[in-house]
Amino acid sequence: MTAEQPTTRTPSAIDQIAEGWVDTIHADLVEQGLSSRVLLQIHDELVVEVAPGEWDATERIVRDRMGGAAELSVPLDVQVGRGGDWNEAAH
Repeated sequence: MTAEQPTTRTPSAIDQIAEGWVDTIHADLVEQGLSSRVLLQIHDELVVEVAPGEWDATERIVRDRMGGAAELSVPLDVQVGRGGDWNEAAH
């Protein structure tokens, strides 16, 4: 016999950090007058559409914001990939 229960999910710390990534990275892109934009956040990954000529500035913003998202005794490893689609960029 199984009982059905509604599932509730409380946002975790990583959920809150990830939301902060999107907000702060977006704000930085706008502040620097860049056309690049965060398209999607999936768990601890971001998909960013980078406008032509903006790779270096956008990568620097993403690395700085994601790498400094939490105070840890070891550095956060931020990996950045490039590609025409998510699969290509991740491998």
